[in-house]
Amino acid sequence: MRPLVAHLSRAALRHNYQQFPPNTWAVIKADGYGFGAVEVAKTLPDAPGFAVACIEEAIVLREGGIQGPILVLEGPFEPTEWMDIGAYQLDAVVHRPEQLDGLLELRQRSWAGIWLKIDTGMHRLGMSEPVALTCAQRIAGLAIQRRVWMAHFACADDVNAQLPLSAAPPGFALSLNNSAAGLTRHELPDNWSRAGIALFGASSVQGRSADDLGLQCVQRLCSQVVALREVPQGESVGYGGRWTASRDSRIATLPGGYADGYSRQMPDGTPVMIQGHLAPLAGRVSMDRITVDVTDFPDVQVGAAAELWGSQVSVDQVATAANTIAYELFCNVARRVPRIWSEA
Repeated sequence: MRPLVAHLSRAALRHNYQQFPPNTWAVIKADGYGFGAVEVAKTLPDAPGFAVACIEEAIVLREGGIQGPILVLEGPFEPTEWMDIGAYQLDAVVHRPEQLDGLLELRQRSWAGIWLKIDTGMHRLGMSEPVALTCAQRIAGLAIQRRVWMAHFACADDVNAQLPLSAAPPGFALSLNNSAAGLTRHELPDNWSRAGIALFGASSVQGRSADDLGLQCVQRLCSQVVALREVPQGESVGYGGRWTASRDSRIATLPGGYADGYSRQMPDGTPVMIQGHLAPLAGRVSMDRITVDVTDFPDVQVGAAAELWGSQVSVDQVATAANTIAYELFCNVARRVPRIWSEA
């Protein structure tokens, strides 16, 4: 078996969820940020609900046995999708008034939840408060279990930023907080947080590490040394000869490349933990393999265990090296990489 495996901890996932206020919904879009949406949902049975991007993702959860509330964050893309929203008893975001047209044609249905989205500065999706209030009036006579007034902060990751608040009208719950606000903005009104990336052990707050926020590592992307090469001073390693040996060097080859989700943008020097040693990436990431300089660690042999990110090398540190964010690394871990869940 190819020795590149994503080891996942249910205990750490539950611990991270417990760092959030009560009534926090778990955001598990994009197949649970690549962790597996059904497995994540089953690991968090106490969450009051789950949020996904689209109806297709919600149906996967329903067919996987998840019976609790599921919110479709992008809402229906066309009026006919209200049929599935009703049939699967899904909560749906409404971010523009036209989305209600299909809903109002099906007055005989009872609806799990309608979340009216307010644009407080992201300028991606959402309505002004007056328009949203008009939408609230349009659905006033419908049988709806949950009515929610929601927004998404653009700058919650900056603890010094002033966050634009929106007050829910009578009969509506309030949902403002994402991961960053849910962990750090305890002064905000009591509302339903939506926890995303922080569930998986990555920081969403500028200047604060996952450890600072009390989060635990959920995913360890592990490999092992499958070959060792002696590279004389002056010779290069990998595609394009990007890395050149400044001394006689010893290079370890590990399974794990950009086809597995380990970004091709990783620069030389990106840390890799090998047999307890922090060793630098040496040479361009290829599709299936990376090369690492282990010259200073003569005890490293073929078969030595390695961690590309996890409990010894934080995913945030690796993401920063690649000029990206942990979200992208997690989401890009390929399906060919086995996910192995443990209770520990």
